[in-house]
Amino acid sequence: TNGDSFMEHDRSGTTRTLERGLSLTAFPSPDMLWKKYCQWKGIDQKAKQVVLQDYHVDINAKKPRYYQLNAINRTIEC
Repeated sequence: TNGDSFMEHDRSGTTRTLERGLSLTAFPSPDMLWKKYCQWKGIDQKAKQVVLQDYHVDINAKKPRYYQLNAINRTIEC
């Protein structure tokens, strides 16, 4: 950002516009971004159940570290 607006670079191929300027008020909500991501990756309702489930359960309530989550997410994206 340059302080005036944000630049959106959409390389997903789901829209015709590759790059556009966005004001802060036009910035997409997390729900809109999630819908766009699902459309891009072809994630349907059935696949969402798999994508959103926890892959790690620990009886001590420990959570994976951020880099472990990144590795898990990149693995299941392929």
